[in-house]
This record gives sequence, structure tokens and C-alpha cells, in this order.
Amino acid sequence: MSQRALQMPEIVGLICNEIEEQHPIGEVPFLSSVLASTARVSSIFANECLGRLWSCQDGLCNLLRLLPTECYTMKGSDVETMTVERTLTRKDFDRVTLYAQRIKHMQCKKLPPINVCSSAITSLEYSVSSADHTGLPYISMLLACSLETLHLTASGDSTSFLATSGARCANLTEFSMFTPEPYASESLSTAYNSFLGHLTRLDTIDVDSMACASFQQLAALPTLQSLVIRDNSLHRFKLPSGMCFPTLDNLELHYSSFKTMGKMLDAMETPQLTSIEVDSAAYAKAHIIRAIFIRFAEQLPLSQLHAITIDTDAETVPSGTHEALTLHTLEPLLSFGCLVHANIRLNTGFDLSDTCIARIAAAWPQIKSLRLALPYDAKYTVWSSTTIAGLQTFACNCPLLESLGLSLDGSVEPPEVQLIDVMTQQVKLRTLDVGTSMLEFPQSTAEFLSAVFPALAKIETYWDSSNHIQDRFNSVSAWRLVESQLRFGIKVRKWERVLGQVHGSSLPTIVDVEGSEPIM
Repeated sequence: MSQRALQMPEIVGLICNEIEEQHPIGEVPFLSSVLASTARVSSIFANECLGRLWSCQDGLCNLLRLLPTECYTMKGSDVETMTVERTLTRKDFDRVTLYAQRIKHMQCKKLPPINVCSSAITSLEYSVSSADHTGLPYISMLLACSLETLHLTASGDSTSFLATSGARCANLTEFSMFTPEPYASESLSTAYNSFLGHLTRLDTIDVDSMACASFQQLAALPTLQSLVIRDNSLHRFKLPSGMCFPTLDNLELHYSSFKTMGKMLDAMETPQLTSIEVDSAAYAKAHIIRAIFIRFAEQLPLSQLHAITIDTDAETVPSGTHEALTLHTLEPLLSFGCLVHANIRLNTGFDLSDTCIARIAAAWPQIKSLRLALPYDAKYTVWSSTTIAGLQTFACNCPLLESLGLSLDGSVEPPEVQLIDVMTQQVKLRTLDVGTSMLEFPQSTAEFLSAVFPALAKIETYWDSSNHIQDRFNSVSAWRLVESQLRFGIKVRKWERVLGQVHGSSLPTIVDVEGSEPIM
């Protein structure tokens, strides 16, 4: 039987009574959003009413052109993530299937005790409160062979889950799991080994409790590229030696110590490592930090490491201990001549002279982002010997530098602009992080920075009267004055005002060193 053309009232009735009721787009029905979503669906509906509506898709597309643009291009109409705060139902999975072309990532906090699965989902993020004890036993119901990314934050028996779910996660490429387990028990180690044995495609793992016996299983993974461990109990275990990670290019250790990272480096061989990060909660003296940097230089590929991130907790500094580190501590890292990103925030800070800064700049000619500073939460200051004029060495040696963080001695006035060699200008630097540095000569500082770094537009400070040490020298206002007078910063702000600060607009990236208007 030939289908007749549906009239507009019938179309509205089908949408309101069938689609919106069964597959709600949001808390409030949006007719136009449903129309737009329906027009994008490319599957055949089994439901007779939905089938009738789909047969009129050409008419619906024409109808969409008559609706106001904002009706069907509202934020979220094309999102790929489905977030559900309540307990999931079967209709939620029907909805995923209905919008299979765009919903690929599901975020949920509660799971139903029903056997549901959707092959359309390739990424699942699940979190549950400690009061909900139905979490992990039901998470396996969502697992499908198509799942590629799994992020779990859950209470419950993680050991049991790991021991029984490996086969259904065979296609995972990214896995993270955070549980309240106090430390890596023997049973958890066995479960990890069982789970990891199935993950032949895994390239990223991020966990907060890793049994040391599982390191050997990780080393056996043929495609592992990123290993992130957030575990403060590794120091209790003896790591197996001689573990080779032939494909690993990123290693991160959080909530631990430099001593633990040293143990890991002694036990691991990482010939392809390009990035390393240590987030230490423990206070370490200069000789301990230098020792770990020496291990870096001895055991990591000198010509391949591109990124080093070292961060410490400012709260762990013993009272009255504010001894700044010198170049002697950092010297082992200067052998990594291909560094692109170096973010080193130590709770003692740095005291580096202009000569030391010149050595650092010469050692890292490819650097794009450099931070040698205090932690963000530091409530004290460390006086540095680096003058503002000393920054010119980065213009001479680091042409790719885009972001710089250093403590500066603002009591020394920089030279006059007329004395600066225009050939030493660096047109990439956009952001200067001065931490808690004081400043006495804002006017001449602004002129100097504008001349040497004509693309500089932003000055960052740590000063905060409510949380940090008192700004006795009015450094905030002084640095803000510098920022307001940066030549390129003025042009950028003028450019943004002309555009009405349109969301998503990008800043000009090419700058005439003689001060002409930015070129888009």
C-alpha cells in the first residue's frame, strides 16, 4: 500500500506523542531539536509510527529550513556525550541506539540491575558515590566488544570486577579506574594480571592502585604508550627488575615521592619515552632532587625526551625552610637538548643568576614552554637573582618559546629600549609567569618587554591577598601596569573589542616586530 503524505498536524502529533515521549532530548521537550535530530538519523525504525515519520524525512528537512536557526542549532544538539544522573533505564539505551551516529560517550552515576548493552557506545564513564553499593557488579552489563574507552570511579569490589571483566574489554585502548582500596593487595594483583592479560590493544592506563606484580603484565602489553599511576603505596613493594616497556612514551607518577620514582626508573627500561611527570607530595632536599635528575640523565633517552613535569606540594615545606635551589640541582637536566616542555615547580623555588639562565637557554634551544618556579599554592616567596634584562637570553637562544615562568629580581631597572639590539627580538612568547616577584620599575619594564618580546600579551602572578602572603610591595598593581602597557597586549585587547569578544575567535599569530598592526 502506498503511503500518503503526512500533514503538519500529524507530524507534530507523531513527534510529541512518540519520539519525544520515548526518547526525550532534554528535561523540556524541544520540538525543533527533535525534528533536527530525527532528520539526521540514518537507520530504519522498527516502530510503525517512527517509520511513517522517517518516510517523510525530505519534508522534515525542508521544514527545518523554515524554522529559526537557533531552534535546531542550540548548544548540545550535536554533542557526542550522553550524561545521566539518575538510574539508567532500557529507554536510555534505546535512545543511544536511536542517536547512534552521534552518541559515542556515555557518562552515568547509577546503573540498573538489568542486562542492557549498546554496541553504539565506544566510550563509557561511570562514577558512583560510596553510598551506592550497586556499582561495579552491574558495570559488566554495559560492556560490549565495541567499547574502546572505559573510565571507572566506583566503590565496591574492584577485585571481583577485574577478575571477571577482561574478556569483555578486549578492544579497550584506554582504561582508568579509581577505587577507595587502601593499597594493592595480593588478590588485587592477581585480578589485575587476569584483566590485563586480555587487553592486547591497550595504549593508555590510569589507575590509583597498582600492584607491583602487575608491572610485568603491563610490560607484556604490545601497544602500551601511556602509564599513569596515582598510588602512594608503591614504596612498600619491591619492584621486579629488568622490565622493558618498548612502546611506552609517557610515564606519570602522582601522590608519591622522588624516591619511588627512582625505584621505578631502576626497574624499567623505556627506550621510547618522550614525556615524564612526577607529582610528589613529599618534601625533598636539594641533594635528593639532584640525585633523581642524575637518574633521569643516566636512564632516559637524552635525544628523545621532550617533556619533563615535576610538581611538589608547597604545604610539605618544613617551617622556616625556604632555601632556593640553584643551577647545581638542575644541571643534570641540561643534557636533554631536545626538551620542548619543562614545567618544574619545586617547593623550595629557584635562585638563578642571569649567567645560569643563559646556560639553560643555550641548553634547550627547542623549548616552547618553560617553568622554573614555586608551586601554585605557595604562601611564601623566594628572592631570585634573575633580572628582567636577563630574559633577553631567551630571545637569542629560544626562538620557539611561547610561555615562560621564572622568579625575577624586579629591583634592577632594565636597559633603555634604544640600547636593545632589534635582531634579538623573539616573536613567539605570549605569556610570562612571574610568580611572586616584586617590581619597582613597571614603566621601563613594559618598554623593555615590548621591545624584546613584541608578541607578549599576558603577565601572570601568584599574589592573592586572601590566600597568599601579603603583597607588601604592591607588586600586583605594578605587574598589571606592565601588562596594560605591553604593545601587543594593547592591540589584542583592541582587536577583541572590535570583534565584540566573539566566543571562539583566535588571536592574531603573526606580529610585525616594528610594531605594526597584527596580521591575521
